[in-house]
Amino acid sequence: MLHTIELTTRVEVSIFYALRREFGMQVFSASQKTDEFRNYGFREVQLNSNDINGMIIRLMVIRLNTKVLLDNQETLLSTQASETYRIATAFNERKSTIFGDFTSELPDFDQWTCRRIDYCVDVITEHVSAYVVLFQRCKLPSRHYNITIKKKGSSYMKSNSVTLNFYDKFDQLEKHLLALDKTMSNKEQNEATNMLRFEIQCQRGKTDYIKRREGFDTKSIEHFLDSSLSNKLILDYYDKSIGTGDFYSLHGARAIVDRANLQFRTKQTLLNTLKLIAQTRSIEKARVQFIAGVDIGGGTVVKGSRKTFNDNIKKIRLLGVNPVTIPRNWEIAFLPNPRGLILSRIQSELEETH
Repeated sequence: MLHTIELTTRVEVSIFYALRREFGMQVFSASQKTDEFRNYGFREVQLNSNDINGMIIRLMVIRLNTKVLLDNQETLLSTQASETYRIATAFNERKSTIFGDFTSELPDFDQWTCRRIDYCVDVITEHVSAYVVLFQRCKLPSRHYNITIKKKGSSYMKSNSVTLNFYDKFDQLEKHLLALDKTMSNKEQNEATNMLRFEIQCQRGKTDYIKRREGFDTKSIEHFLDSSLSNKLILDYYDKSIGTGDFYSLHGARAIVDRANLQFRTKQTLLNTLKLIAQTRSIEKARVQFIAGVDIGGGTVVKGSRKTFNDNIKKIRLLGVNPVTIPRNWEIAFLPNPRGLILSRIQSELEETH
């Protein structure tokens, strides 16, 4: 359900500078931070001085890994819905340990403002790397997602307020440790093996939007820890990007279309759309070529509007087929859509909270 949160609160001038001295920071720099308390789950503590229209605003920002906070040890796992009720108590206890005599000058957990929150769900599958490649070929959630980074082990989409990252946790950890010249522990290996993580990083613009949409009176962090909110966002963004329908080879997808109770012309249109997506290895690239008009081979030219392309995609999904097909050289004919695994995980968490 939850991986990382960023909390903010205003800090009085005298406390602000006293804390900077306490943590060995440069006193009069605009932004200072420390990761001294990362093993407590307080991954980063910032003390920032911002000039906003001539008014100096002094903030403390805490980047918090809630699972490490709760377990009192390093872990790759995310915080489950059944654990969120413990976060406030654990935070307040750690706050006292870290800030000592300054503790009373800082609010308890529920009074901190949520600037950023990363919702996530982990599923276990032996086909993690295959799914990530397929996800890289899926569509962007909306026109606002104009940055895509496709690298081994991660399907990464970004807008100004939301980052979607569907990734291989083992691969991500391995690269991280390699950069630090460290080796993976048995515990880390056991936790990360076959873990596919779906992470929705909600930046400040998105948390502002959630506040308005949900009718929250403030951006207090307590409002954002509702598992139903987390689950809705995860499924919404999954459906907008990866979508429904199982993954088939192009041959398998063609067979399903051929068997469908559709007119011949409709079948041919859907088959041409599937072929175009397979050739471009991307729904987004296929859409651009479809609108411009493109020869997909054998003298067959496909061309149409954005709406027509999107309608074709919907019709393919209605047949239980994801329009992104499995590459021929994989020697795999079928992979179930992991949306079912996500739903099972969500249901399991709900049962644990009751």
